[in-house]
Amino acid sequence: MHCGQAIQPRLLEDLILKSPETRSTDIETPPLRDLPTAKGESDGMLLYISRTKTARFATLRFANSQGWLGLDGAEPNILSTAIDSLSDITELVRTGRYTSLFRILISWITNLDTAVVQLMTDAHPGVLAIYTHWLMLLIVAEELWWIGDMGRAGIRDVLHVIGSLQTTDLAPVLSWPQEVLDMQ
Repeated sequence: MHCGQAIQPRLLEDLILKSPETRSTDIETPPLRDLPTAKGESDGMLLYISRTKTARFATLRFANSQGWLGLDGAEPNILSTAIDSLSDITELVRTGRYTSLFRILISWITNLDTAVVQLMTDAHPGVLAIYTHWLMLLIVAEELWWIGDMGRAGIRDVLHVIGSLQTTDLAPVLSWPQEVLDMQ
């Protein structure tokens, strides 16, 4: 960008802090498809996320209820809360109901229970499986320079870690993130 070039208004919103009284979900904004994209890939990813949302989150909830996410002895609701909040954020991104795409995406990570963050830091397979569904959302925002390929690279890394643990219970949960990588 050279001096004097205008910043696309929607991207500018992601750079400017809003007052705390203004919740992003209270403001009607144009849908994400109005953002300019390099090759239209964001639109395709948003469509994929929209089409698979119900099945993905039903599978995540089922896997959690069956113990496939493997939280032996931990508070049972911490993963349910993480899954539900990710579902809510996915819905906001899917419908374009946010003021700042960057802030709505980051809000999931920043609002996670500290126990979930610790499990993620410890490379817990079940928590990493949930995390891949958040990384899918980052792919929608690839054209934002501060996000870039974090979504795809993160999914690749998680699949590598989980694959090395020989965890087959998580295959249904990871099928969508894997498919996203195959869509490149």
